[in-house]
Amino acid sequence: MMGLLTLLFACLVARGEALAKGGGFGAPKAKKKKAVVVAPEPPKYAALREWATNQGAELSGLVASECRAGLGADLVATKAFKKDAVVARVPSELALALSDPNAGEADLAECGANFYKFGYLEDKFFAPYVATLPAPSEITATPDHWDASDVESTEWPPLVEEVARRRARVAAVAAETGTPEELVRYGAFLASSRAHELRLDDVGGDAGAVHPSAEGAAKPTKALRVLVPFLDTANWGASPNVRLEVLNAARDDATFALIALKPIAVDDALVASYGARATPDLLLDFGFVPNARLDGSASVDGRLVAQGAATFADASTAADRATLDDAGASQPAKLASKLRIALKSATINKKHEALFKAVHAKNAGVAAPPRPDPNARAPPRCTSAAASPRAKGGGGGAAGAKTGRERHARCGKEIRS
Repeated sequence: MMGLLTLLFACLVARGEALAKGGGFGAPKAKKKKAVVVAPEPPKYAALREWATNQGAELSGLVASECRAGLGADLVATKAFKKDAVVARVPSELALALSDPNAGEADLAECGANFYKFGYLEDKFFAPYVATLPAPSEITATPDHWDASDVESTEWPPLVEEVARRRARVAAVAAETGTPEELVRYGAFLASSRAHELRLDDVGGDAGAVHPSAEGAAKPTKALRVLVPFLDTANWGASPNVRLEVLNAARDDATFALIALKPIAVDDALVASYGARATPDLLLDFGFVPNARLDGSASVDGRLVAQGAATFADASTAADRATLDDAGASQPAKLASKLRIALKSATINKKHEALFKAVHAKNAGVAAPPRPDPNARAPPRCTSAAASPRAKGGGGGAAGAKTGRERHARCGKEIRS
């Protein structure tokens, strides 16, 4: 993986001395089916498809369709795919790295500054992709673009604190790099909402720096964020049907690919998971609250509210739902209301009752009641037959009586333990 990323960044630097040029990061034939009428791709996505295909991308099984206001485009399948099929591929040299893989890990603000430092906006090679990105003036969904009063209205202290931290970090990086603060904030938004994050071995790093997201990592890791043209159009889905991964990472012809997680039918939207993120994190990084979370059933939200971080002045969701129905309410007001609904609902969702009890018991300093093991075998039942000399396996004589007494003794021992 490291060899691929070093090569990727070398290609970025080699594109010119004045501008650092970038790299950074699938579909078997399906049976013919009746043609489905799919809305034509907007011109900017058609141009992006042509550019990417000319560079070796394979995008014949999907189109970008702008069908939901405020969410840009959806990726829609134009043919059927089986589970584990490669839906689309994009060569790694087409992706835009937001940090140097040979340097330390860059945070969101640093990635934001790098988006300008690496010259992607002026580089004509990447122009077809940059044209599909939202303009800075169009980014209003994430809380770090809200007024302070709107942020406070979420009534979720961890989110309020993180917004303040991110704003301070953006200001610091802007001052350090000489990049306008609004541009660093915009680039940071692209890094959090559009970039694919890779976990890399951090050669020479601190042994205690293993990132929590690097499952099973035995050595230090760091993140590299890359923008992957066309494939980054896939939106979030409560039931994802594709995942993004790197194929042939150790080779020069490595590619980023969308892999089918389940059978995909013609005209299905291609949706991905953004990881096991709680609803406040989805709002922070992507600027949306899923409708699927409004019933409070998400386990990640259950764990959050079980820790007692909820500070809502009104436990009812009636006022929040009225805001959602108010055509005159602002976008931040609606998003804050959706967040409150999701977290308030999680506090009363019966799905989390066992978790709440365990956390409350732990906070009270007492052992939580053991959870039943669904795989455990039930203990033997004590019945008159078990103690009877004529129980199954006994012969009615001395040997049978002994067998019956042994069974009875074992049963009593398990009941007492």
